[in-house]
Amino acid sequence: MGILSGVISKVEQTEVSEKLQKVWDVMDPEQKMRFPDAILYLQKSLNLRNYRTQIDLPKTKIERVKLIKELRQNDAVFHLFNFTFGVLAPTFKEIIVVGQGYNVFLDSPLSASPFELRQLQTSDIGYQFPSMIKCNVDPTNVDIVKFFKNFPDYLEERLKSLDRVSKVSEDTFKAVVKAGCNVLNTITTSTGEIVAPITAVREFQTFQLVLNDKFS
Repeated sequence: MGILSGVISKVEQTEVSEKLQKVWDVMDPEQKMRFPDAILYLQKSLNLRNYRTQIDLPKTKIERVKLIKELRQNDAVFHLFNFTFGVLAPTFKEIIVVGQGYNVFLDSPLSASPFELRQLQTSDIGYQFPSMIKCNVDPTNVDIVKFFKNFPDYLEERLKSLDRVSKVSEDTFKAVVKAGCNVLNTITTSTGEIVAPITAVREFQTFQLVLNDKFS
């Protein structure tokens, strides 16, 4: 801690660094004790990126996300950034199903969640998510292509993948077979050809959303 603070202690006095200092001076003492070098770190980080006046700061959502991803991820840094310049990480606009209920019979998530979704926190990818969600950055590609002799075999495998799900009968399971999962049934086309349709899926996963340790 002492070495790092010494390295970044020389900060150019600019409009940006002075405004950050004013917010730091009146910040919660407990938070300042938890992150004692946050002010110097943020001042120097913005100096190095040539953010010297408020006009220089990122204005578009893409620019803000890029900068927030590059900054150290802690509460003090985000507090300083938000309360000094009103710059918040944008909320993630895509549909998030983590923490929602699940309809096993339709094999699909429910719209309701038992968790509090209004309390947000900034993630490593530069967006805000509900605080009960943890974002793991782990880029990977996944190929999905599976074959099943019949529908009961598919249903058994699908229920195992959902975890903690009791036996469900074929009559009550109304979901369609997932893409990439192939039940070997043949069909006859209009021309009389007998074919077995096959689907395959390649997922490009850039990050993973899971319930944090408190709820999992």
